[in-house]
Amino acid sequence: MDVGLSPVPFERRFRILSVDPGTNRMGLAVLDHDIEDDQTYVIWAKTIRREHLLREKPWIAEVHGDPEAAVFLYRETLLQQLNWWDPCAVVSEVPYMGRFPKAFQRLTEVVTAIRFAVMEWDINAKLNPVEPSAAKKNIGVKGKSGDKTLIPLAIKKRKDVHFDTLSDLDKHDEHVHDAVAVGLCYIDQCVKIIPY
Repeated sequence: MDVGLSPVPFERRFRILSVDPGTNRMGLAVLDHDIEDDQTYVIWAKTIRREHLLREKPWIAEVHGDPEAAVFLYRETLLQQLNWWDPCAVVSEVPYMGRFPKAFQRLTEVVTAIRFAVMEWDINAKLNPVEPSAAKKNIGVKGKSGDKTLIPLAIKKRKDVHFDTLSDLDKHDEHVHDAVAVGLCYIDQCVKIIPY
């Protein structure tokens, strides 16, 4: 299968753009769910790195500072992907407070930028939130587990999830793994229950 080409015919396809937001890295994955045979295909995945974005457009950081420039560039990048992939739904892991309020604040800014990108792409589209613990539990990992190696292992065990050579989980980092888990959670809890 070529990258970005879906094995799912258009009339049976429910496409999701899934996001694992972060302040330094943002994981993205495109999942095509076949509503007829109940199979899901990860057709594209990538980790967007903050330092690469800032290197491409350093003048934005010079004017606004690195954190604000990164948030703006994440929004810009996501908007490009939304226009390219034209998904049926956009899902994102939501931030949780934990022990680091400053990190939570920055992550909330990133999720807000993601929400604005979705609104700019299609004012009628909604950013669908997924709790990190729900995404883990959905694939069989304990919700409070901090072991990032369990997520790709749990995803690979699923017989209804398929990858092409460039979206293969082994070639990606934890941010893509989390984005795929978030997308699968949305498919399992929202898409599969819709009668077609």
